[in-house]
Amino acid sequence: MAFVRQKGDDYFYLVKSYRVGKKVRQKVLGYFGGAPVSTARFKQVKARIGKRYPDLKIDWDKVRKALGIEESFIDRLLNRI
Repeated sequence: MAFVRQKGDDYFYLVKSYRVGKKVRQKVLGYFGGAPVSTARFKQVKARIGKRYPDLKIDWDKVRKALGIEESFIDRLLNRI
């Protein structure tokens, strides 16, 4: 399960949690940069993570909402095709 972790007020990371024995560890999958996160930066990180971790399932709509990025009309149309 991946989620957005915020450091301070400005920095956003996409993080995955996993266990090693009894300890919980976190792996940073991607860095979105400082706030506000642009749609272009979101798409870059999404593409990079998709290439590095093709088997990892991520709810990108939740990530987009956590970052405060609204989906554009064109993006919604392209997602339906």
